[in-house]
Amino acid sequence: MEIIYLWIRDYPPFEENDFSFNGRFNVDFNKVEDAKTITINITENQLFPKNLFGDVILNISCIIGKNGSGKTKLIDFLKLIDTEDWHTISNYFLVTFDNDNNEFSLKHNMYQLSEGPFNYQFFKGSKLYDIIVNLPEGYSLGKAGNQKKSQIVYYSPFLDLKNFPIKFDTKPYIDVSTDFLVMTDMNTCAKDNPDVLKIHRFKNIERQFEFVNRFQENLAVNTIIAIPETIEVYSLEQNYDQHWRHNLSYTAQEVRAYFIGDGTSIRRGILFDRIYEIGGIIHEINLAGQTGSDEYRALEIETRELYFLEGLIDHYFSAWNSINYWKDFDIGISINEFDGMNMLEACQHFLNSQRWTIDHGKSGVIFLEFIIELFKSSYTEISSYSNQRVVKTNNKDLVLNLIKSQEEYLKSLPSNSRNFKTYDVIQIDWRNISSGEKAFLDLFSRLNYANSELKFRERDKYSGVVNSVEWLYLYIDEGEIGFHPEWQKKYLDLLHKMVPVIFSGLKIQIILTSHSPFIASDLPFQNITFLDKIDGRVKVNIELNFQNTFAANIHTLLADGFFLSGGLIGDFSKKKIQDIIDWINNDNADKTNAREIKKILNLIGEPIVRNRLLEEYNRKIGIDIEIDMIDEELRRLQTLKDDLLKRRDNAET
Repeated sequence: MEIIYLWIRDYPPFEENDFSFNGRFNVDFNKVEDAKTITINITENQLFPKNLFGDVILNISCIIGKNGSGKTKLIDFLKLIDTEDWHTISNYFLVTFDNDNNEFSLKHNMYQLSEGPFNYQFFKGSKLYDIIVNLPEGYSLGKAGNQKKSQIVYYSPFLDLKNFPIKFDTKPYIDVSTDFLVMTDMNTCAKDNPDVLKIHRFKNIERQFEFVNRFQENLAVNTIIAIPETIEVYSLEQNYDQHWRHNLSYTAQEVRAYFIGDGTSIRRGILFDRIYEIGGIIHEINLAGQTGSDEYRALEIETRELYFLEGLIDHYFSAWNSINYWKDFDIGISINEFDGMNMLEACQHFLNSQRWTIDHGKSGVIFLEFIIELFKSSYTEISSYSNQRVVKTNNKDLVLNLIKSQEEYLKSLPSNSRNFKTYDVIQIDWRNISSGEKAFLDLFSRLNYANSELKFRERDKYSGVVNSVEWLYLYIDEGEIGFHPEWQKKYLDLLHKMVPVIFSGLKIQIILTSHSPFIASDLPFQNITFLDKIDGRVKVNIELNFQNTFAANIHTLLADGFFLSGGLIGDFSKKKIQDIIDWINNDNADKTNAREIKKILNLIGEPIVRNRLLEEYNRKIGIDIEIDMIDEELRRLQTLKDDLLKRRDNAET
């Protein structure tokens, strides 16, 4: 059921406003208080295309306005309509349309008394309203209860914390906004883990992997958005500190030094000893010009594996050393136990036998096993010869296991429960995709997560019966924020292509908020609600200079004061130009700074403005002053020339 019209009253910042979301139908809402009547006249715009957005996405509309004009508040209201508390919110009247049956429906919170085929009666308090609905020929009015099962998905990229703490039991819609996901992601981890944003980053990466795994073989999707294939995995270098041993017990110091040294060149530890040994061999291979050999590649891979092991060992002891509570704690292992073991076996034995972590090394061993698997995998390649702490791979399942096992390892550290934010051991990044592509990847991965949540909610948790959703309302609050203009230009087209693929099998309506003229140029004027503050009140602005936004020139849209009040140049340069105009018009202005003013004039990029101001500038200073300035410049150049000649003569002698 497509939302085509909303009337609302007493919902701040709106006093009494109506909003149209569809260019095909015009809705005239007329409430006469004295006569106790509400008349709704619906007419069809025969000139508006019926299938502008296709058969799956039936409509895309946009709420455009300046900051503080109520864009987000209007979306918030639309989210409330399908909640159980709909009757407690401000007065509203909603008109929806079922395209399959050519049927309109009314939804309201004005307490229905009786109904007829075209006549509804409602009361508000002690008042009785007679509701009259006039429809175009060929259309009917259905009952609100007959509407198709629908679901709302809400996305916003902002982290503004205005709704914290979030009440998780009051979300009848699917919320994939940054605000909400930051909190829900945190709830999946240890309650006393303070690093909320780090947890959110891990979960965001997991969502991206789920999206990529779902669509990486879909050729149609790969023509719409670049699905990344290669991942870079980094071993992070911990913060070395001369006080690294202060809070470690003696046995812990000995174990650490066995693996990664004691900070001196005398005792480097077995991992660094091997790294230095490999470095010498690689140097000889370089001199022999055999850098393309299998031996060279194997040594480079081994070097990176050693740095990953060093990073894990150092991370463990850095976390321990962060507080003095554990200074006298016996690690439960001695270096004598490593006799006869190779480096990997020693690392595994250490993690499995130490007593410090909460789970006694279980998660650390699993994490180590995935690190070892990364370097055994045929998918793993050298990413950069200059950075020996990074490798690349296209084994997404393995990387996802790395991320999840690292998360479990970090939760096992006692320091995490004492307000110490441990650094990551590894980090990942997608290779060869731009920041704009990453932003779209984040958007679409969240929508893919919403689709999974939608499928979960369709199934009754008690009976197992599936009550399928037929209609999706997708509300996106300034989703293009932070995008480069080139990506803003692609934004709506990519949404139009990808959303039906992600939410396959559903009919969809998209309502956006924005303040971008690029979005406006992709939508008909009739599908855009322009919100503005007029005389201190938020209203729909219907007195605009443009009537056709679809495929309109961006510069034409920007030239309208709705998008940019005060012209198309920055306020700083505008102030500089105004200062020059004031200087020109002031008969008593100081002319000693004329040279600097002319320099500013020559910087102006708009030729008409620049040339006109130069004319006025020359008129003001007069020819004599201009000649004096030229003479002064000639004297300066002559002095410079004489200095250069003198330096040349000195050099020759």
